[in-house]
Amino acid sequence: MAIRLRFKIGLIFVVYVLNIQLFVYMGRRWNPSLEAKSRAVTVRENQVLGTRIRKIERGNVTFTLSKRANTSSTLNSAALTPRVLKFMDLNPRPNGPFIFNFDGCEFSRCAMTSRPEEVDVMMINGAKMKDVTLPPRPAGQIWLLYSKEPVNDGRFLHLKNANFYKKVNWTRTYRKGSTFWSPYGILVEKSKPPAKDYGTIYQRKKYDVAWFVGHCQTRSNREAYVGRMMPHVDIHIYGACGNRSCGSRGYAMGGLKDACLGLLSKSYKFYLSFENSLCSEYVTEKFFNMFDDIDVVPVVRGGADYDGLFPKGTFINSKHFDSPESLAKHLHRLSRDKEAYISLLSKKNRYKATFPNVSLACQLCKAAHTRSPSQVYDDIYAWLTAPGNCHDPNDL
Repeated sequence: MAIRLRFKIGLIFVVYVLNIQLFVYMGRRWNPSLEAKSRAVTVRENQVLGTRIRKIERGNVTFTLSKRANTSSTLNSAALTPRVLKFMDLNPRPNGPFIFNFDGCEFSRCAMTSRPEEVDVMMINGAKMKDVTLPPRPAGQIWLLYSKEPVNDGRFLHLKNANFYKKVNWTRTYRKGSTFWSPYGILVEKSKPPAKDYGTIYQRKKYDVAWFVGHCQTRSNREAYVGRMMPHVDIHIYGACGNRSCGSRGYAMGGLKDACLGLLSKSYKFYLSFENSLCSEYVTEKFFNMFDDIDVVPVVRGGADYDGLFPKGTFINSKHFDSPESLAKHLHRLSRDKEAYISLLSKKNRYKATFPNVSLACQLCKAAHTRSPSQVYDDIYAWLTAPGNCHDPNDL
């Protein structure tokens, strides 16, 4: 009796499995939309039958199934893990390649590699393509083009060739239209205004204006602008383009409280945060470093909409003046107006520079696993250099 019963149960089980197989086959034959569901069913069937399964695809994510210890009909969810996706920084910046830490991310199974043949996301520095040979591109590999240089930089000309037509999938730049927005910083209000003796701060400042600069010929022609200011206000120029020095490089900013920033905070009332290119949204550390608890008021000149991007009254905008001479005269007067200057500096010091509260590593790993957004730039060079992104100076 027991043997006959076990035989009947076994027969019923086999018929059940065969019916499922037939149902899946007919569903896939007559309704392709059932493909994903049938794939999951097949996984469960093979688990029951004791079949070894190495890889499973769900949507756009590839999983590996670890070898079973038994033939239990219940699929252990812990056995399904997404494949580790590899990132590589092909032609990194002078200070070294990006090293991302994916720990703690929603999608964390990502890693860096230096082997092009195993790369899932190839990161390409768009401003460093001279003499760079692109490695063979495996099917499905994503190209991410990144740079923080102004988009009118001549080095981007190396992107103007067939190797980049309909090839770049994602971008990471200071422009908000990028796939991954990566500004030099943002300003946020401090939870509590700093308590400072602004009378003493004002009294110890000996000079009007400082400018740290290493590039003496620029697209913005800032050197000509400053030249027209100098007869009307005292400007000290540090670095290769002037006759003063501080810090390890003569004008090093570094984003830290080094010798130059300390000197600014102690001795100067204004700093010229003049950009080398006039490009929309292009605001660099020349501006944000002044908000690292530095007691100096930045004077800005660039292509960005400073008034729309940052709190009013925390900087002086050259666009509000009809000439370099009128700006210089304003700085000269304000430098000698203790009450007005302290009011401006104290409001500026209510804000600090920081970065958007988003982990780039986590963004990239999630995007790689979900393959989203799914896109390709027809002509990446044309996107970078589209009319209106940058302009020549019109205030000289």
